Amino acid sequence: MTTLIPKFDLKNGGSTPTGAVNRTIYQKLSDSISVKDFGATGNGTTDDAAAIQTAIKYAFANNVSLIFPKATYAIGTTLLIPQNFAATFNGVNPIVTVEGGDSIFNMLSDITLFESAYYNAGVLTSNFGTAYDSHYSVSTILQNFSVVTPAGAQITSPVLKIQDWHYGCEIRNIKSGVNQQMMFSANNYGAMFDTIQSFLQAPNAGARFVFSGSHNLNKFSNFVAQNSVTAYRFDGPLTACQITNMSVEGCTYGFEFNSTVYDANIENCYFEGFTGTAIVFGNYVDACLIQNNYVAFTAGSYFVDYPLLPGVNVIVAQNNSYQGTYTEASILKTVSATYSSGIIVQRPLTSTSNIADLIIDNTLISNNVQWEQPITMAGILTKKTNVYAVGQYAGKYSDGLTVPHGFSWTNLSSGTIQLNTKILYTNTLRIYVNIGVEATGSTLIKGEFIGGYFGATFYEYGASAVTVTTTLNLTNVGGYAQINGTVSGTITNIYGEIRLI
Repeated sequence: MTTLIPKFDLKNGGSTPTGAVNRTIYQKLSDSISVKDFGATGNGTTDDAAAIQTAIKYAFANNVSLIFPKATYAIGTTLLIPQNFAATFNGVNPIVTVEGGDSIFNMLSDITLFESAYYNAGVLTSNFGTAYDSHYSVSTILQNFSVVTPAGAQITSPVLKIQDWHYGCEIRNIKSGVNQQMMFSANNYGAMFDTIQSFLQAPNAGARFVFSGSHNLNKFSNFVAQNSVTAYRFDGPLTACQITNMSVEGCTYGFEFNSTVYDANIENCYFEGFTGTAIVFGNYVDACLIQNNYVAFTAGSYFVDYPLLPGVNVIVAQNNSYQGTYTEASILKTVSATYSSGIIVQRPLTSTSNIADLIIDNTLISNNVQWEQPITMAGILTKKTNVYAVGQYAGKYSDGLTVPHGFSWTNLSSGTIQLNTKILYTNTLRIYVNIGVEATGSTLIKGEFIGGYFGATFYEYGASAVTVTTTLNLTNVGGYAQINGTVSGTITNIYGEIRLI
């Protein structure tokens, strides 16, 4: 005789919903399975690994979800998660969920808890060591559990070793305070990793999270890494990855990228107590935006470091919040005048009444690093930048930047100079001059020519007022503006900038 259970009744005694049907007990219980259906005790001391492994195999073979009723399960051998394979790679195969149910796994030995696997000649085998993408999985969810050890002993093995989990795969809400390495992720793309948190208090010599092989189209969010040399180490390339709401606490380095970053966003992250550099790029960076992060510096620490390579493109956005012991020099560890070409550092808005604050410290400037900072002065919004503006007047291009600093100079005699600007000469010219002349001492000449007629007067901006000086004069040579002048002593060098406004 087939035993029927009552029609579904959410209210337990209320009216039966329209369309509800009677089902057999077997049908109801087969909606999902429990590890306790296969003999797991959940008493915290009996090794439940064999029973749980049998339950996992059954769940994936029959495309049903596996539930761990909330308990403490003692584990003596690694649990292998079979490949969930879609032959057409169209993502329509059933989702299989391993639901931890907020249970605790008590690790009886120094082993990995969950590891991705495949069937090799009928034997469930780890897929680590196999060629990438040769045994990939889709539509697999692993979630909601924490890890402990007897008496809180540390173990060196990672909680998770996951390789080739792709679209539709999710790993989330996993915590441990005993594992020196929380996760080893290899060649996973299109997967989501959320709320994987390591709270180990004692330091270790390695990385808390390690990512090997390619990671493409992944979202990493709400991780916690504490007290490690490196919090998150990426040994393979990243493409179109989002890294958000990640925590770095008490580590030497935060994020360490040892391969190419083709596209990544690092945002809304928390950096505190790091003693080295928060974000380290060790290889090419095609595109990376670093924005809206909280950064609490310690003495001698840095926010970003980049490699001595051409074409490194990193934007450190204006909306990062800097706290603790730091200066502008703490933002970039490396300032190279030779390598990279796309480093942009945008500083937060500040207010000043001192015009000297518009000058960027020369130790921060290189040919390939662009510094920008909005500044309000006397109620006017301006911008501090080390980017040269190309001269232009009435739509005509000036080729002043074909030489360093927009001009070249000739020492006509011991104290007489000639500056060849290559700025197109017109009678309504306005030229801004900001140069230093190294002679017996250094002389700063700062001001402008207004009006480009022959012998135009140079208006020099002094400390208190605008004064007229005859140190410089403007002439027309070959259709271009030439500036002549004299200083005391023998001229050894001229530096600075001349630009057309």
